[in-house]
Amino acid sequence: MVTTRRSAYVMLTIALFAVTVSGCASSGTTTPVAVKDLSSLAGKWNGWIKTTGSGSRPATFELTPGGDYVTRTEGFNTQGKAQIKDGALVLTGTGGTGRLGVSGRTSTASIVERSGGILVLTGSGHDDIGPFDFEFTKQK
Repeated sequence: MVTTRRSAYVMLTIALFAVTVSGCASSGTTTPVAVKDLSSLAGKWNGWIKTTGSGSRPATFELTPGGDYVTRTEGFNTQGKAQIKDGALVLTGTGGTGRLGVSGRTSTASIVERSGGILVLTGSGHDDIGPFDFEFTKQK
């Protein structure tokens, strides 16, 4: 009787694991988006920036149709100009405050579309202290 009960628990555990794994795999699909014009990306994006030594911080990224942008987070902000190069978004800082407010620094980002049509901008760069990563989701 104990062996039968144990077998039933093992089978139930395996079944729940299989359902969980297949559910996570189907909800995490992404499709790369070829960026053709900045106006399609214009608007407010919410997300985070992860810097060396400071960890991950909530942040916003606002892009105009003309390519001007502002990134804001606790302790710093940066302004700059965005361009499209080879299907990627290249962000060049023109000023700001804090550690990312250095002119002439560039970051590179790519865009993917998650299920439900959600656009996600993911990228990386380098400042005086070290590398940083960021991810922003476009607000509708």
